[in-house]
Amino acid sequence: MNRLLQEQIAPEIAQAIIAQAAVRGLSVNDFLRNLLGLASEASAEPAVADARQPQQLVREDQKRKAQERLEELLLEGLNSGESTPMTEQDWEEIRAEVRQR
Repeated sequence: MNRLLQEQIAPEIAQAIIAQAAVRGLSVNDFLRNLLGLASEASAEPAVADARQPQQLVREDQKRKAQERLEELLLEGLNSGESTPMTEQDWEEIRAEVRQR
């Protein structure tokens, strides 16, 4: 049996493919057909012009996840209550934590 057929796709690549299909509003099957140029000629969907390497899809997915995490942290900070001025004790605690690392 072909060695390539026996190997599984890395989960990161699969997630990136799923994310790209969702961004384009396509099913994973339709996205892959378009990506590989296998879309039927009768299909109303144009073939994906910018066929990307799986590594690029992974990077884009990682960037999207990082952006989502940043937005979550910003919202958490905004919703954490009133801000207070930093005291000398706050700075000492920060310095002590850094020294421990």
